[in-house]
Amino acid sequence: MSANMTSMGFPETESVENCHIESIPGVLEKTVPTCMDKLLKTKCDQQHGRFICLHAYQQVTTTCPKCRVRVVEMAKIFLKTCPGDWNSGPGDYVLNSLRDTVENERASTDGMEIASMISFRWKMTHLADHIVEKLQLPVPSNTPCLMWNKREWQEDRRRRLGETVFDNNWDCLWRRFIDGRLMPPPSVEQGPDFIRFQQYLVAAIRESTSSKETSDELVEKMLLLTEEVSSRLHSSIKRPARCSERWGLSCPCKTCYNVKEFIKCFSSKSENKTRRIQKGEEGRTIRVLIGLIGCFAFRQAKKRPRLD
Repeated sequence: MSANMTSMGFPETESVENCHIESIPGVLEKTVPTCMDKLLKTKCDQQHGRFICLHAYQQVTTTCPKCRVRVVEMAKIFLKTCPGDWNSGPGDYVLNSLRDTVENERASTDGMEIASMISFRWKMTHLADHIVEKLQLPVPSNTPCLMWNKREWQEDRRRRLGETVFDNNWDCLWRRFIDGRLMPPPSVEQGPDFIRFQQYLVAAIRESTSSKETSDELVEKMLLLTEEVSSRLHSSIKRPARCSERWGLSCPCKTCYNVKEFIKCFSSKSENKTRRIQKGEEGRTIRVLIGLIGCFAFRQAKKRPRLD
């Protein structure tokens, strides 16, 4: 799975400053550039807050000024990867966030931090490649996960084998992975789930065998491998403080913001209605509900590891 970068046409670079998007081929067919790896190793020493869009269509800065040049380079490189992911599901949202970051420093990210999102997805593709190599499975389309095109793979299978896009075998494998929680969950800063990781591994199993028994065995091995990675993450990552401790009274997380807006909605109706809600039976019910929602949000935030 590994290859000599210079033999594949990538430039030798000794510093991040010398590694620009123009020096990277437009189509990465065999491997990934060293440029991104160098950029990912550079860590910002600034304390980053969460970048939250508080209103529809609001745009916020997606990184601190010190990270600006580095993150723009990361975004440009990443936009050349993951073919077929940008036009459906959360892909369009991620695409617009990356483009806005490159063009004008601001984007509607709803808590996603561009550098963390790219880092998470980059490492997930490496993990998928590692699993395929470790289990000695055929490489789907003979292409690493980062540059694999699912639609082209499906078309090739349809032409060669008369296979439908989503058949019962695909559905069964997908459900096994979902039930087994194959994908390490991203944090808020790392953006939406990266389903390419799971799609690639399902494709690798489909390429290797048509036997249900063998497929089930491979699924179990993959689940064990990803469970091992997740356990390492949990043991090596310092748990975040409670939401209120980390952010104070002005917590910007999405759940807390929605609760605040919920309260504002009621309090803005009228003074009498506000007084009735605050003091009456309905008010006590609402306050209990808000407390339960907040407690659930704190617990969920503590459970979500980061893959930075």
